[in-house]
Amino acid sequence: VQETFNLIKKPTAVAYGIFFKAYGNANRAEYATERFHRLLAEEYRPALDLSVFNTVMDSWVKSTAIDTFDSAYELLKVVDLSVTCQKWGIRADLYTMNCLLKCAAKPQFDFGAEKAEHILDEMTRRRLKPDLISCVFALKAFLQSGSNADRILQRMHSSTRNIRTYNELLNFFATMKTPEAAVTAERLLDYMGEPTVVSYNTVLKAWSLSKDPQTMHRMWELYERMETKGIQMDRITYNTLFATFSKSRLPFGLNKAELILRSME
Repeated sequence: VQETFNLIKKPTAVAYGIFFKAYGNANRAEYATERFHRLLAEEYRPALDLSVFNTVMDSWVKSTAIDTFDSAYELLKVVDLSVTCQKWGIRADLYTMNCLLKCAAKPQFDFGAEKAEHILDEMTRRRLKPDLISCVFALKAFLQSGSNADRILQRMHSSTRNIRTYNELLNFFATMKTPEAAVTAERLLDYMGEPTVVSYNTVLKAWSLSKDPQTMHRMWELYERMETKGIQMDRITYNTLFATFSKSRLPFGLNKAELILRSME
């Protein structure tokens, strides 16, 4: 890509986008950023657009460097102050901010929760409404840093009350297969207003995959909660419960497995 790019006398914005994407895929975000800075200062420059900038931001998401968040955020500040970017109407959008949230959610980042909350504040200031991706990676940043995610859940609740969005979030946390993710998934139920059987089934799945010592007790509590709220259970509910309890060698699990079987009759 570099050799081909060098043959182009006057590269277009599309060509630069391909160029930066190639370096992002090669874990060369530092070079992509340096070249972007040089591009802003060059006498000849193509009609830059937001996609070029976001491609460079995305290279930091793909990067394995330790300082990915700080580097990506510094690039955002450069673009905010750049006369060239102002001329072409390039300003951070939702995709840009989600790149920063993805960087904050990386496992090697110790202060992910603090940085994620800062980006959510920045989005509010810029009048950008968080979407599903924003919520997922903000919550992931809090989980991985061991922070209480309630503040993020409250902010998310104020910006969306869509059951489908919540269910997609629940499914994401189920795939994480950790006790912390299962706890967060269960907490989400409290913010949903009227969770459906799909919502409860997904939280049951999250606990069944969590490998937590209290998995069976937490799943049984959810089962009783469904009964109390009059949630109509389906085949997935019963199969998830029975699959977990039937594998137990403890009296509690075996007893509950028998009860589930009777409930299915």
